[in-house]
Amino acid sequence: MLANLARASVLWAALTCVTACGVSASGPPAGAVAQSEAGAGGEAGVSGDAGMSSTTTCPNGDLPGSDLATTCPGSLPEAGSCCGRVGVSCTYPGDEASHVAALCIDDSVHPLFWGQTAVLDRLACSASDKVTPFAMTGAACSSRQTEPCAVHDLITPQELLNEQFATVVEGCGGPPEESSLEAEFEAGCATGLFAQLAGVSNYSALLGCVEEALAARHFSCADDLGCARVERSTLPR
Repeated sequence: MLANLARASVLWAALTCVTACGVSASGPPAGAVAQSEAGAGGEAGVSGDAGMSSTTTCPNGDLPGSDLATTCPGSLPEAGSCCGRVGVSCTYPGDEASHVAALCIDDSVHPLFWGQTAVLDRLACSASDKVTPFAMTGAACSSRQTEPCAVHDLITPQELLNEQFATVVEGCGGPPEESSLEAEFEAGCATGLFAQLAGVSNYSALLGCVEEALAARHFSCADDLGCARVERSTLPR
């Protein structure tokens, strides 16, 4: 299973991109309101209610006031608007596939501000009609080695399942560029695999390795989910 530090870095990378790429929200919202005020201050390099900044305005142009939110607002805060306590993280409801998370960020350039990112809750396999069912030669699902679902902060079971599937695929050599693999799950165990692999090479060894590795594991994160996806691409999005 992936370490907490690795999962935290994924979250920070997603939210830092908001700073580097703009401050508009990405993706559809979904989920329920939650709050976490621990841990993120240390990574930002500041602990407490104020950050060291080189500009006086937040990314949306507002000046920080004396009544800034230090807890989760009742509704989704505007991306780039000022906030009052680094590390406050909140989630807001949306649709069945994903929700929007807001995190109070210190980027050492602006005063503390709200960043936003889409958080994936549920993935539907895009090629479910093309999945190759497994021969199911592995042990019964309930007796397989279990991969725990140790989600934390804003990392959802779906995102962790995708990471665990990616670890399996990379352990088998990884996919070629401009390729993707999807695995279907039932009650926590993989039941089929679909691959879109670029090039003319014979990837039977890769697919056989992935199938064998999946057939040996029960993924707790997939107990209530049906799909995981890994993709490798160098093309701009």
